[in-house]
This record gives sequence, structure tokens and C-alpha cells, in this order.
Amino acid sequence: MAMAIEFNMHAKIPELLKKRPSRVTLVLAIVFSTICAAQSVAAKTDRANRHYVVASSNNFPPVNQLDDDGELVGFGRDIAAAVIKAIGGTQTHIHSGIWTDVLKWLAEGRADFIHDTGYNEERTAFLEYSEPILTMPEEIFVRVDRFNINSLKSLKNAKVACVNKHTTHLYLMTLPGIECQIVPTPVDGLFALLNGDVDAFIFPRQILLHIAQQLNIIDRIKAVGDPIRELTWHMTVRKGDREMLDLLNEGIAITKANGQYDKIYDRWFGRIATPGYTQKELTVIVAIAVTLSLALGILIILVPYTFRIARTKNDLTETVLELERTQQALRESELRFRSLIENALDIITVIDSEGTITFESPSIQAILGYKPDELVGQNAFSLVHPDDAFVVQGAVRRLLQDPSNIEALEFRFRHKDGSWRLLGSIGRNLLENPAVQGIIVNSRDVTTRKAMEDQLRYSQKMDAVGQLTGGIAHDFNNILGIIMGFVEIVQDRVKDDPGLVKYLEIALDGTRRGAEITKKLLSFSRLEPSDTKITAVNDFIAGMRELISKSLTPSINVETHLANDLWPAEINPGDFENAILNLSLNARDAMPEGGTLVVETANKFLDENYVKSNPLATVGNYVMIAVSDTGTGMTDEVKEKLFEPFFTTKDVGQGTGLGLSMVYGFVERSGGHIKVYSELGAGTTFRIYLPRSHEAAVDDETAPDRQIELPRGNETILVVDDEEALLDVAILYLEKLGYNTLRANNGQQALEFLNGHQDIALLFCDVIMPGQLDGYRVALAAHKIRPALKILLASGFTKKREEYANGEGRYLNSLASKLLSKPYNSEELAFAVRRTLDDVHIQPVNPSMIVIDDDPDMANLISFTAQSLGIDVRIATNARVFMELYDKNEPSIIVMDVVIPDMDGIELLGWLTDKNCVAPIILMSGYGEKYIKPASHIASAKGIAIVGELTKPFQIEDLKTLLRNVLAAQQA
Repeated sequence: MAMAIEFNMHAKIPELLKKRPSRVTLVLAIVFSTICAAQSVAAKTDRANRHYVVASSNNFPPVNQLDDDGELVGFGRDIAAAVIKAIGGTQTHIHSGIWTDVLKWLAEGRADFIHDTGYNEERTAFLEYSEPILTMPEEIFVRVDRFNINSLKSLKNAKVACVNKHTTHLYLMTLPGIECQIVPTPVDGLFALLNGDVDAFIFPRQILLHIAQQLNIIDRIKAVGDPIRELTWHMTVRKGDREMLDLLNEGIAITKANGQYDKIYDRWFGRIATPGYTQKELTVIVAIAVTLSLALGILIILVPYTFRIARTKNDLTETVLELERTQQALRESELRFRSLIENALDIITVIDSEGTITFESPSIQAILGYKPDELVGQNAFSLVHPDDAFVVQGAVRRLLQDPSNIEALEFRFRHKDGSWRLLGSIGRNLLENPAVQGIIVNSRDVTTRKAMEDQLRYSQKMDAVGQLTGGIAHDFNNILGIIMGFVEIVQDRVKDDPGLVKYLEIALDGTRRGAEITKKLLSFSRLEPSDTKITAVNDFIAGMRELISKSLTPSINVETHLANDLWPAEINPGDFENAILNLSLNARDAMPEGGTLVVETANKFLDENYVKSNPLATVGNYVMIAVSDTGTGMTDEVKEKLFEPFFTTKDVGQGTGLGLSMVYGFVERSGGHIKVYSELGAGTTFRIYLPRSHEAAVDDETAPDRQIELPRGNETILVVDDEEALLDVAILYLEKLGYNTLRANNGQQALEFLNGHQDIALLFCDVIMPGQLDGYRVALAAHKIRPALKILLASGFTKKREEYANGEGRYLNSLASKLLSKPYNSEELAFAVRRTLDDVHIQPVNPSMIVIDDDPDMANLISFTAQSLGIDVRIATNARVFMELYDKNEPSIIVMDVVIPDMDGIELLGWLTDKNCVAPIILMSGYGEKYIKPASHIASAKGIAIVGELTKPFQIEDLKTLLRNVLAAQQA
């Protein structure tokens, strides 16, 4: 703050000098001395008892080095001592030859500051830099007998010595074509240069010459070319320690002003010799010699006149000399502090007691867009956000009431472009100070920092909530699964008692509702996407329009505005559909009287400016989907909690508060970003940004083959599908695998082919086809014509599969258990066809099953269910027991939880692959698809038969159906 006083005083000096130069100069000198004396007394009072711990390295002479007694000496140590003396207090110096030790001491608070740190951009992340205390050129040094190196360009493919982690090393790593040879110290670098291990050594000039002089090798090296850059040394403090940094800057300024800095510099750098002269240096020396010779001749001629001039100068009064020295000191001080204020990063403002701006620093233009003279004369309160004006005026009132007080606060200030920026400010009343005559306010823009802190805090909270909900959902799924299973068993036992059956049905409904909630919680907590594919978003939204319209009330008009040439995105289509529907339903609730829902798409590039104000986003290309409504809008308080699980503005019983949480989870899993814009009475817009995929979007039927060794064959396969495109794709896949193919567009045509082609080994047929002959009826008719014919069905409708799997006979149950789900890729088709042709599902003489689940209650429930179907069951609660049971007697069926204590489920599937396991496997998990799907895909790729997936809690009948299908297939 004292420096701020001087800033403003000297800012007014030119104006005063114009009026009365001589008297004003003398008065200002007296005022300046008085102020400095007062500040010195205050500083001594406040700081006299303060003790500073100063850290530094000790192996960069003459900046810092150890003397013969092991004591730290050098330029840096002396400057630090002088600075501490200037600001008051005592000091202790700690040092190490290892630079990381020095940084660690500062980070842990064992040191107040480091007194010699070379500037490097990366270090600004955890260090604050003072004003420079030393500037050195970094130069290229070579042996005196080397002449082919004279610039950075000439170092291409040359070996350059670099001191490990020194700022010079970090800088050279950013330059292309330079090969750094790492050395631990500058001494090692010099000897590597002299021994010919490296071609050059790049290092700060004074330090390297000092070391070379001490080693008596200075005549064996030379500096070549121009300096590659100017390296600055600073004192550094921990990031954010502004108080310490301000003290150091004040001490450095005093040390430079009182001449101590120059004395210390000359002491340590004035004695460094110069290495062998370059051609450029020789030219300069010759020029200097000629000049000196001419000057000497002139002096010889003018000697008599020189004595007369000297006697005349001696006649000048001491008062005039003192006045000139004072004026010079004032000019230098003015220039110094004017330079500081003009280059300050913070905004320095002076206002009067009414809030009128009387001074504004130049830095305001870079931060808020105004030129300083645009604001001088304006009332500062008129530019403060109306919601913050009362707080700012209160702070000014307190400063007026108690001039010794210091006010720190944050408030929003209008940018010249009309936007609002958050400023962090410190104010002090200096109205009584004749040099300032105002309230001085030091401000900096903290808008980005505040936004980053808020978004980081929100992200961390959402991550924590996600982990918590995932764990809770998993545990509840297991509990609900046990309850649901045993309720179904009891229900079957008491089916003759209508009253009990009714109560049990109510209990089952309750567990199902609980299962739906846990499913939503798992969707929110799942971190990685599952079953993603390259998706044409426009086509997907266009296909959803009718579904969206039906989900809303007739009074809501739905519009879509889809951009041309929209980029594809890699997403889970089901999750995306749920997200759009949830946003649409949310919009419906916001428009109870009707309105308009608009769905828009566009290609967007999020640049660095956007990311600065939205730190959770990343720079890049995105597919933007906006869902807007003309509804009631939201308050800021509602927006802050919008995506939290169970948060809802609806009445009790009208919503779970999980819809928008699922949207948030989908966007996070997809690597995207979501932004909400809303105003009360004006509506809301949700903008979803999904990362652009650089692969072309593909239909389900044309997904690219995975790079995996696929099973092949040469049999003849009849492919039946009413859609030509799907038929073409299936035939293309199969022919690439070596099979012969025939094609049919309907069931009747397929049966005719079967009667005329006895070489057909497999019928591959779609389930849903027009007419009386769907896939299942074609399969029954084909089985009657050719009982030995292998049949594989495909369908995208799981309800139809369940319909036939639940009571159409053993043969259809067998076909349903082997159903290939659409959409399928070439890998899935290859393995399904090969398994069907080879008939790998061999029925054991006595059906047996191993259940692996670490929850004993769940394991017992599954065991009880399987035993009711005549299956011999053994239970394993961990992978080790499972392996022992498997080795003793290979089972015909395996039911396994994907998450087990001592081995990841995928690892266990790998173990089964090594065992050449042919037993069909049913996977289950309380974490839902997050774990089941990856395990299922990997197992299929390895040739393991995954015949069912159960998400806990599941219905006992679902388990029974899967087990019946397996048994039927093994008996077929």
C-alpha cells in the first residue's frame, strides 16, 4: 500500500512541475523524505520481530556456492540478506545441492521464500515470481578449437550438454533438432565439453565463466554467436502468498534504490574474466583502442583548459550539487514507479469520498476494455453490478469511518462490452495523504478462477455422489434380488390363497419399483460408456420425433432444426434416446399451459475462451444438441442442484428426481459437456456437446469388422430376411468368411429353397417378417422338412424372443436360447454361425451347475431355483473355490456374478477360455450393464457361450427361463 502512495504521488509530479518547478521540486523532496521516514518507522514496528527462513540451491556459483567452511555465500545470499534488512526482521538460510529439495521446503512451509529461481513458465503453476533480481544471457559455449558452431541452427544433430531440470534444459527441450546430453552439474558439463563428449554447452554466461575461472580452464572455452535468450532470476514464494511477494518486491526496490544492489553485483560479477576473444570481440577492442588513442591526443591538447574547468566546478556551492542529486533521485524514482504502475497486472484505482474516479491505471484496458481517461470523472458505483453495489458502498463507508481499516471484497464490475467481470479488490483510505488524496483500490479479475473453483467443486461433488450412489445401488440390487426371489418362491407355494398372493404381488411391485430406481442410480454413476457406436445424430433425432410428440401434451408444438452435414458422434444410442426423452419430459413439466419445444443440432468448436469460462469443457470439435422450451424457466438456486440425484421441484410423489441425473451421467460417460441456460418466465435451453467422431457414421447393419481372428467355414447357408439391405450385409459377412450363400426374401421362398437344395447346412433367418410365416414358424416347418438342419435365428425384438421362449415347446426354446440379437457385427455373426454348425452345446449326462457369488443369500436363492429344475448345484463364494470345483467336475452350466472379491470377472472368463470351457454361462451383476456388457463381449470374442445376462434384482422366472433354454438346447 505504501508503494501505491508513491505511485500516485509521482503520477502527479509532472503536473506540479509545470506550475512551479524549483519550489515544487524542493517541497516534493521534503514530502518524499517525510513519507519514506514514516513508512520506515511503521515497517520497523510491524516487522522488527519477524524471522524469515530463506531457501536456495548451493551449486550455481557465483549466484550461490559453498565456501571452504561449508557456509553459503554468493550473489543470491547477499541480495536476500539486503532485502530482509530493508523490510526489517532476521533470517536463517537453508540450502541444498538438489533443486527438488529446495522446492519441497517451500511447498511444505519450511521456508518463506527461495532467493534465486530462474524463470520458467511451467513453474508459475506453483510459484509466484518477484521482480527480477538478476538478468543473464544464455550463450553457446564451445572449445576454442571449434569453428563450425556459431548459432542454434548450427547445433542441429549436435550433442549439447544440459544441466538436468535447469531452466536452460527445460527451454532447450522445446526446441526441435537439439539433442540434450544430460549432466548433473555445470562442472560436469564443462568437462564433458573439454573431453569432447559433447559439441557445445548452453548455460547462463556469468555462472559458467565464474566456474571456468575457478577451475582455471577459462582460456580453453569461448562463447559463440548471439545469446539465445535473456534468463532472469527472481525471488519466489508459494503460489498465492501475495503478502510475502509484496514484501520482497518492496525490499528489492529499496535495495536497488539505495545502491546496495550495485555493490553486491560488482562484488560477485565484477571479477569474472572473459574467455578467448571472438572475431566480433576483437573488432570491438580495436575500435575502442583507436577511440582511446584519439581521446588521449585531445586530452594532451586540452590539459590546460581542463584544469581551468575543474577549478570552476569546485567553485559551485554544495547546495546546488545537493539539489541536483535530489532532483535526479526524484526523476529516477518517478520513472521507476511510473514504470511499475504502467506495467502492473492489477488495476489500481483512486476514488474520492463520493466514489468518483480520480485516477485509473493503464492495466484496466487489458482487463475491462476501458481506456483510463474514459473512467476518470465517472462514479465507480454506477459501474458496479446492482446486486453488489450495496456491499461496495458499505465497504467505502467503513473506510471513511475508520481510515486505518483495510477492506477486502469481491464484486461484479461492468466490462466495456456490457458483460460483468468478478473483481477481487483491496481498498485503503488515503484521503488525508497529500500525495494521494483518495481511496486507493487494488483489483484483479478473478472471474475465471471463481468459475473454475465453482465448477471443480461441483464436478468433485458429482463424482462423489456418483460413487456413493453406485455403491448403494449395487448393495440394494443384491438385497432386492434376494427379496424378489424368495417372494416369488413363496408366491408359488401359496398360489391357492388369493389373499396372500395379492399381498405378495404388492410386495413384488414394490421391489420392482425399487429396482427401477437403482437402475437409474447406476445409469447416473456409471463412468464409462457401454455399447457405443458411431451415430448419425440427425437421423436418430428425426426417428425420435414421433416418440417425442407422443410423450408431450397436445398443447405443446414440437419443432426440429437439424444442421446440414452434421458430424457423427460415438455414443450409446439407448442412453442418448433416454437423455432426449428426459429433457423433453422436463420441458413438458415446465410448460403446463402449452408452448413450443425445439430440438436443434449444429457443429460447434469450443475454443479456449469458452473453456476459460467453462473449465470442465475441453477445446475441440463437438456435435451440439440443444433442447429448448418456452416454459417457466429456473432460478440460479435450482440450476445449481439440477443434476443432483433425487433433486426435484415437483410435489412429493410426482417424480424421483433422477431424470436429469441420468442425462448428466450420459454426457459425462460420452466425454462431453452440458450447459444450461434459463431465465424465469423466458424458458430453458439445455445444450449437450458430444465429441465429434472422425469416423463416418454407420448403420447397425454395416458396423466395421473388429480386428480379431474369426472362425471360418465352407458350408452352404440360406439367409432369410425381408429387408434387402440387411440381407446384403449378412451375405457379405458370410462370404468373406468363406461360406457359400443362398438368399430368400420371405419364409415361403426359404422353404422352397430347402426342398430344392440338399446341400444347405444352416438356415439363418430373421424372426420378424411380414405374412403368416415369421422366423419361428419357418424354423418349425424347416425342422419338419430337414430334422438335422441347423437353424440360427436373429431378431432385434427381445419381447418376441421371450414370448416364444416361455411356452412354445422345447425346440423353439432351444432356438430362442441361441438367438442372435440385432444389430450384430461380423464378429458376433461369425461366432454364432460357427457355434450353431458345430453344435458346441453338448448335453451332459447329468446336468450340473456351479454358482459363483460372494453373497451367500443370493447364491442359495439361485441354487434353490436351479434344483427345482433338476439341476445339480455347487456353490462357490470366490474364484479360488470356483476353480477347484471346476477342475474336479466340469459343469454343464455356469451362473457367475461379474464382480467377485478375489478376481475380476473378465479375468475369470479368460481362465475359462484357457480351460476350453464349452459350458453356457449366465452373467449377472448388481452394477448393471457397466460390468456385464464388457464381460459378455469379451467372452463372445473368445468363443465362450454367454446365454444370458441378469441385472440384479431379477425375477426368478427370468432365471428359470434362461435355465430351461439351456437345458432344452442341450437336449435338442
